[in-house]
Amino acid sequence: MVLAKPASVEVMQQVTSSRGRLFINGFIVAAGNPKAIVFFTAFFPQFIDPSQPLLQQMLIMCPTMALLDFTWVMIYAMTAKRFLGFMQTRPRLLNRVGGSSLLGASCFLAFSNR
Repeated sequence: MVLAKPASVEVMQQVTSSRGRLFINGFIVAAGNPKAIVFFTAFFPQFIDPSQPLLQQMLIMCPTMALLDFTWVMIYAMTAKRFLGFMQTRPRLLNRVGGSSLLGASCFLAFSNR
């Protein structure tokens, strides 16, 4: 991978879907994510005051969490888009960075005490 020539990449045609369909697909994936379910069942109770009305607390915490999550997902998406453009013009660099990372991780595992 480090010394290999980059494979040619074919540009795929964009598939168009309605916004509603994309929303439903995204919601199903997010709602069925066990990691998110475990996160919310472990995270939210720490900030719930049992002596206060639950609805008011959830009306504050849920939109706040959704806004933070949306912000980070958009940052990831914009970074990935810029990174994709950069890597499409430099595929050999991608191979070298990826191969070097794998070699470094394998050396670390080989010399670890466990």
